[in-house]
Amino acid sequence: MAEKLEGGVIIYQKVFGFPHYLLVHRNNGEWEFPKGPLKTDADPKDLDQFKSAAEASAKQLTNLDVKIKLPFCKSLTYHPNLGDKRLVKVFVAQVKSHVIVTPSKKQVMDYGWFDFRNAYHTFYYDNERDVFYDVDQFVKKQLGLI
Repeated sequence: MAEKLEGGVIIYQKVFGFPHYLLVHRNNGEWEFPKGPLKTDADPKDLDQFKSAAEASAKQLTNLDVKIKLPFCKSLTYHPNLGDKRLVKVFVAQVKSHVIVTPSKKQVMDYGWFDFRNAYHTFYYDNERDVFYDVDQFVKKQLGLI
């Protein structure tokens, strides 16, 4: 079983001083943060390749140009299908308030901006919630909320 590599980004904006996170409702039925595959010849130790894949997936799925600058990176492993293993490096990016999201109609059914509690309970897998909790703590420290 070959491990596939993906870059993902949790995008947030400040709403009345608190972070709200962008999730997309993929056509496969799950709500998730934007993530996408690395090139097949990618080096799993090269974080820049993961960042590029994360930024490209954000653009492809939401039409947002994000630039990952914050020093946050967590790994997440999941198995979407039997015999299929994915390793995702998750990053964080902030966008300005009231940005216009135009999701890809081919891949995204819907999208939404969620506060922590609502986003946290939207994730189906425990490991996604664990990484998201770490993201929220990081973002709140960045914003001086904790």
